[in-house]
Amino acid sequence: MEEFKMNEEKQTQQGFLGKCPACGGEIIEGKKGFGCRNWREPDGGCRFVVWKEIAGNKIDPMLLKTLLSGGATPAMTFRSKEGREFSASLKLERNEKEGRWETRFVSAAKEASEDGGEPQETSQLGNCPRCGAAVEEGPKGFGCRNWRQEDGACRFVIWKTIAGKQIPRKAVQDLLTKGKTQVINGFVSKKGKEFSASLRLGGDDYKTVFVFDDSSGG
Repeated sequence: MEEFKMNEEKQTQQGFLGKCPACGGEIIEGKKGFGCRNWREPDGGCRFVVWKEIAGNKIDPMLLKTLLSGGATPAMTFRSKEGREFSASLKLERNEKEGRWETRFVSAAKEASEDGGEPQETSQLGNCPRCGAAVEEGPKGFGCRNWRQEDGACRFVIWKTIAGKQIPRKAVQDLLTKGKTQVINGFVSKKGKEFSASLRLGGDDYKTVFVFDDSSGG
C-alpha cells in the first residue's frame, strides 16, 4: 500500500476519486491501483483496492467511478490465465466470508437478475451444457447461472445477436435441449451478404457455430 503515499498530497489538491465502500474513506490513485486513503495502520489499515489492470483490461478513473457508485461496468473482453478470451462486466461485491470488498466478473445471467429478470421464465430455457446449471437471460445474452468464482466461474453464453440477427428465445431453447436450431434467415456476413443457417453448440467450449445445408447457400 506504500504506492499510494506518493500520490496522496497531489490527490488532495486535485480532488478524490470516490468513497471507499469498506470504510468510507477517500479513494486515491497509486501506480498500479486505486486504493483507500486510510491505508495506514493508525487510520484503520484499510486494504481496499481496485487494480488498474484486470485480466488484461485497463481500468480507468471513469470505470472506477462506476464501480464505486455500485454499478456494473459495460461488458468488456478479458483474457483468462489459460489465455482464453471471455466477455464480462465488473462489479464490486462484498465477500462476507472474508469481510472484504472484491472486484468480480459479472455475467449476462447476473445482469438479468439485477435488471428485473423473471426466474420462472428464464429457468425454462434449459441447462448449461458445460456444467448442468440453469441458463438465464441477461440484457445481451443467455448465460450460465454458475458465473460466480465460488460456483465454478462457468462462462457459457449464447449471445442475443449473432451476425446481425437477433436470436429468438425458441432458438435458444432448441440449442440447449436439442443441440441445434432450425434454419434461421437474416444473418449478415462481415462482407454484408445475407445468408441463412442453423446454429449448433460446437467444441469443448460449446460455442455457437453455424451449420449450413444445401438450401442455405453457405
